[in-house]
Amino acid sequence: MYNEADPILELNGSHAEGVAADEKLAFLYLTMGDSYQARALFEQLLAEDLGEYRLAAIRSGLGEALLRSERPSAALEPLYAALPILHVYEDLSLIARTHYLLGEALCAAGEDTQAIRQLTQAVQAYQRLENWAEATNVAERMDLLAKQSEWDGDLLEQTTAVTSALPLRQYNMQYRHPLVVYFRRIALVLLAFAIFLIPLLTIYLDSGSTLSPTIRFQPTPILSPDDQFAPELAQGVTTANIGLSATTDTVFWLAIGLAIAYFLFSFLIGLLLIMRTRLKTVQKQGQSGTVWLDEVGITVGAGEAARQLNWEDGSLFVKADVQLQGNRLQDGSSFAVTQPDNLDRLVVRGYANWYGALRERVAAKVSH
Repeated sequence: MYNEADPILELNGSHAEGVAADEKLAFLYLTMGDSYQARALFEQLLAEDLGEYRLAAIRSGLGEALLRSERPSAALEPLYAALPILHVYEDLSLIARTHYLLGEALCAAGEDTQAIRQLTQAVQAYQRLENWAEATNVAERMDLLAKQSEWDGDLLEQTTAVTSALPLRQYNMQYRHPLVVYFRRIALVLLAFAIFLIPLLTIYLDSGSTLSPTIRFQPTPILSPDDQFAPELAQGVTTANIGLSATTDTVFWLAIGLAIAYFLFSFLIGLLLIMRTRLKTVQKQGQSGTVWLDEVGITVGAGEAARQLNWEDGSLFVKADVQLQGNRLQDGSSFAVTQPDNLDRLVVRGYANWYGALRERVAAKVSH
């Protein structure tokens, strides 16, 4: 809509409204993940005669677009320039976001110490806003950086002190429609069958072939322990005529057709769900699956539907993760927390934000 409104506003001579449309369009591109279009518009807007607060917000957006374009060094200048103005206007939410982006850019540029300082300020700003979901995201990001990097003791200690001091952690739940979950499971089953059947259809063994393996093994004599000994293993195979089936091309095009059908069905199902799924349904499922952690216990859900278990109640931890070639499958993974004398349990699905870190934290609390 903003893309169509911009030329109309410029044609009618309303330059200020056209600039406002470009500004909203740039942030919309950023939200949609189109960093190239967003960066082009942000750079164009910096040449306009705008107020210092709007320019600071545009510089912050430009820094994020450059960071997403894998240009962290270029993102440092606009982010550093935006922070002083944002502090003057006390926009705490944008201040926290800019500190986080600056921390990510510094980390990508190899400035770990400065990155942790910026991320620390982001966590503290989100805490003042009581935005526990974003504070948790930044804290978990700091913990992940600490695990992946070879930092010295002081920097690692500083990071641990900041993240462990977070009094409340909020892990939001990603929305998953049941139809998408079942479609993925069916696709994985069909993929397993395809991997098994394609070799059977493309390779054949002549009916006159015989395979006769023979193994010869002679141990060293017991009475001669000093003799040099080398075991001998051999396998005899006679007349194994193996060739390619004449249906190789057919199977190849069948595999191509299945891949195209998978992507087509994925697109159609996704489009149908976007059109038919109500926003309230997404919000309701997200709220019902939100996980809260504090020193008292774990809470799943929000409002009257929230369910809580305290750490001191002697809870039990059960993990049920599903992996494929070492990668955890979100749709099939979960863990549960329960009490020994109570069959009621709290279940956390695998599509919770930071699921791996959340699972480890809950397991550590329960084990204590």
